[in-house]
Amino acid sequence: MKIAKYLLAAILIPASLWAGTLSGTVSAASGGAPIANALVVLRTTNSATGTVYDSVRSNAAGLYTFSGLSAATYYVTTTATGYVTISLSSHAVTATGTTTYNISMTASVGTITGVARSNGNPIVGLTVTLRRSSATSDPVATTTTDSTGRYTFSNQASGTPNYYVTIFNPATNQTVTNGNLAVTNGGTTTSNFLLSATALQSFSKTSSSMRWSRSGDRLTLDLGASNTTRLVSVYGLNGTVLYSVFVNAGESRAVIPAAFAPSNGYLFQVK
Repeated sequence: MKIAKYLLAAILIPASLWAGTLSGTVSAASGGAPIANALVVLRTTNSATGTVYDSVRSNAAGLYTFSGLSAATYYVTTTATGYVTISLSSHAVTATGTTTYNISMTASVGTITGVARSNGNPIVGLTVTLRRSSATSDPVATTTTDSTGRYTFSNQASGTPNYYVTIFNPATNQTVTNGNLAVTNGGTTTSNFLLSATALQSFSKTSSSMRWSRSGDRLTLDLGASNTTRLVSVYGLNGTVLYSVFVNAGESRAVIPAAFAPSNGYLFQVK
């Protein structure tokens, strides 16, 4: 009778007391911030297509737990928006034991870049704004076009929502947005801008009252005589004044560096 009593007691011991636990945290590799809502998937086979044994999501503190596990080796795959997936990391769980697996995830980033041009010429110094989700969202980053008209936003999180790039040309008061740009891990997304030069028509490359002559590294602009002082300004296609000189009353000529010749894409305003 005593033997039967002991056997019955053994049978009645809850199975959960013989089960193991796999738990840990999910955090960013850079800075260690917890990653909430990461999907942690558990399999019993070393295969990405194997049957899912269980899955949980990390909480606000990045914590996750699998409990009631039989003693075995489990394979963990972790995914989170904006991070590189960690696939099939193996971990042994023992009966009544707790196995800790802290997951450190690397940000999944890519690049958005492009060139701003008008009439085939690069536009220097334009403000470029990056937004995510919509063209009216808060800016993620801003930059300016370089000497080749190029802008670049590096290390931008991949995945959804997509990005929107807005460029502003003060010379034409023109704002253009290229939207719904997808970024992939390690990838480069190209988004170029072709801007209008319409508003620059108030400036002049040629005029019946202006004559040009060049000597060495100097360009002479003959405006004709006037009894008022005039200001000659040289503009780049981005609307920035690059050079200016006054022509005094009674004088007719302005001398500027030959590098600013109209044939090089520069525009002149006389007032």
